[in-house]
Amino acid sequence: MVSTENNLLVARYLGASGISESMLVLHQTAGHNASAARQPEVPLTPRETEVLSWLAKGKTNRDIADILGMSHRTVNKHLEHIFVKLGVETRSAATAIAGQILK
Repeated sequence: MVSTENNLLVARYLGASGISESMLVLHQTAGHNASAARQPEVPLTPRETEVLSWLAKGKTNRDIADILGMSHRTVNKHLEHIFVKLGVETRSAATAIAGQILK
């Protein structure tokens, strides 16, 4: 977290996105509203974060499997875990929440 006058720049680690690469979310917020502006922490693994990110981009399980180099069954299992952690039952609901937590 970096403070610049009345604004805060908040960095949140989302996980690895490839070899020697990481995904971060940067968010600038007013200093007095910093705690209210924070998104709820969802305990996704780095791989689950990758799967959710591709799901939010409209990819099918087979597409995600090809992109990440895994089987479509493994992608399906990751999605099952993601749905439980997010408290949703559908791909659409997970995608809607991804838009909020993967900003």
